[in-house]
Amino acid sequence: MGSRNFGVQMNLAELPPEMLLCITNKLCTAKDLLSFSLINKNMSSIIMGALYSFNIKEQGSSALFWAAQYDKLQTAQILLQTPGATADVVFEGNTPLIVAARFGSQLVMELLLQNPSTQLNATNPLGQTALYCAAANSHSITVSRLLRENGLLVNCPDIMSGWTPLAVAVLHGHSDVIQCFLSDGRADINTVDKHTRTPLFHAVQHDRSRIVEILLTDTRTNVTHRDSKGCTPLLDAARRGFYSSMNILLRHPDIEVNVYDSFSLSPLWYAVGFRSVDTAQQLLNRGATAHMMNGSHSSPLQRAISLQHMAMIRLLLEHPGVRPLPGTSDVGSRLGPNPLFTAVLVGRSDILELLLSSGLDTNVQDEEGRTPLALAASIGHYEDVKQLLHHQNTNPCITDYDGWTALHEAAIQGRLSVVQLLLSNPRVDINAKDEHGQTPLWWATFRMYPCVAQWLLHKDNINVNTIGLDQTTSLHHAVQAGNIAVARALLRREDLDPNSLDRFGYSPLRIAVSNGDISMVQLLLTRKDLLLYNDSPAQRPPSYGSGRWKRWKLIQTPLMIAIKEGYCEIAILLLQRTGSRINFQNWRGETALLLAVRGGHTEVVEHILRNPAVNVHLTDNSGHSALWWATHKESSSGIQRLLLIAHLTAQVRAYEKCVGTEISLHQWNDGIFNVGIDYRTSQQLCSGQTNNSLFLFIVLFLMVEIWNSALA
Repeated sequence: MGSRNFGVQMNLAELPPEMLLCITNKLCTAKDLLSFSLINKNMSSIIMGALYSFNIKEQGSSALFWAAQYDKLQTAQILLQTPGATADVVFEGNTPLIVAARFGSQLVMELLLQNPSTQLNATNPLGQTALYCAAANSHSITVSRLLRENGLLVNCPDIMSGWTPLAVAVLHGHSDVIQCFLSDGRADINTVDKHTRTPLFHAVQHDRSRIVEILLTDTRTNVTHRDSKGCTPLLDAARRGFYSSMNILLRHPDIEVNVYDSFSLSPLWYAVGFRSVDTAQQLLNRGATAHMMNGSHSSPLQRAISLQHMAMIRLLLEHPGVRPLPGTSDVGSRLGPNPLFTAVLVGRSDILELLLSSGLDTNVQDEEGRTPLALAASIGHYEDVKQLLHHQNTNPCITDYDGWTALHEAAIQGRLSVVQLLLSNPRVDINAKDEHGQTPLWWATFRMYPCVAQWLLHKDNINVNTIGLDQTTSLHHAVQAGNIAVARALLRREDLDPNSLDRFGYSPLRIAVSNGDISMVQLLLTRKDLLLYNDSPAQRPPSYGSGRWKRWKLIQTPLMIAIKEGYCEIAILLLQRTGSRINFQNWRGETALLLAVRGGHTEVVEHILRNPAVNVHLTDNSGHSALWWATHKESSSGIQRLLLIAHLTAQVRAYEKCVGTEISLHQWNDGIFNVGIDYRTSQQLCSGQTNNSLFLFIVLFLMVEIWNSALA
């Protein structure tokens, strides 16, 4: 028997719908469902419903959001009619209505608005509603349609910045959307964001003058509101230099022009800073106060002067409220520093001339007590000094809080031409003293301006003996600086005191010696009234230091300093001058001779020993004489020989006084002495005591001779 086939072959498309749906339920992906539906048209109509259901159940109705984005009305209708579909589904944080509003899909949005499950005020994770998204993307038709819905929250702010739909429309410059909100009337035009800025601020900050004008058409707009920085819309526009917006704001009847931000700056100050003459004129016409200063004590007029803007300066000076009253001081007032100071600082004589012609007070003082003339003298602006000095109301003798006049300021800064100009005025006192008694000459030498000092010294009435706070004089300064020219000019003055002591007890000579300046020492020694050591109680300085250093600093002669520092030429110069206190001892008991011996200065020792007043027997506080130091410090044989001769001479002279004899000593080149003794009376010869003394002297002399020969 042949085989028999009982199978029945059927086409997939011929399957009953029930079986097709069973197969569809077994498919797990939208891709498989879509492929299955594309087998033929009959299957597509049956399976597409299953595909929509799958999207709703398994894919969060993503197809509905796609339809909302691209405004696919038919797809949206099918999806919303599918069992299980809802219009308030959330996909990636957004609802279908928010997506439709963002992209301006009017057809789908209308469908959604008719669906009772749609939530008008639903927000995404950023707090943005459908109205917010439509306003941000300039969909004015969408905004108008949403505003017709009851229960819509018009002023709902976002989370990030606190912007409302109206604020975000202003921020992005969507004028049509703004008109929709204003026509509706429910939007709060003065609502604030997290920085307390209203929508008007956003329009001003982006210089959207057209939107500013639109907002100001609403009578509810608050033009005086302040943000967190204290700015009003007018101030904000001024500080950004947006003058088109400023001009529109200035037309508002409620605008306030005399307002100040956290830096105490006004709209007029900013207008001046941006050199906008027209805007400044409008502000002045609206009553702006031009003389009010900011936190840095700068008024609009001073700002214009700093910018050297002549047109702006003239405009402000023409305003009656700009200038301080003549004869009044501005120190600590609301006017701030006088504009003359600013004009002097910029150094523009034409600006200064313009200010002076307006009647400003030339004798006004700043916080340090300086006048404009003193400031100009300090800076060295010759033309400014000339204008101020020749002004009929200027007083050149006004002092600041340190007692400085304009001449002091010029001398302190070394402004020679200004000093000459000031002294051409007979009212200027060349010897004016500050609070410490210091004159312009004292300051010129102290600051080491030799040209100024020499020019002042040519004046007959100059005081050359001014003593400063540190007890120094101009001669001290010149000597310390080593300025021979100034020192010579000072020493030519017969009224100069060359022996003045500073607070350390130092005379000019001592300073010159300490510096090793032999030229200065020679110059000082030309004065016959110069004291080589000034120990006058009247000029002795107050106590300085403590302990032994107190005496060491004070009790040192210039000669001792020169020897100690090794300035032998200076020491010899001083030794050639009488009055050098050759036997003076310091706190250690050291004399000039002892210091010279210890320093090994043979030539200095020789010059000291030539002085008949020298005492070679003096010892220091340790009991050591110069001869002791010469033998123990391994000094040169020349020094030792000189000291031995000096000691021998001293012994002979002492013997002369003792025995009443006259002994002549003759030194040969080889160092051997002959002694000639003339007895004045025969009685002395017969005296045993005298003979014994003479005998002892001769023995001592012979011992010294033996030592001397050995050294030689």
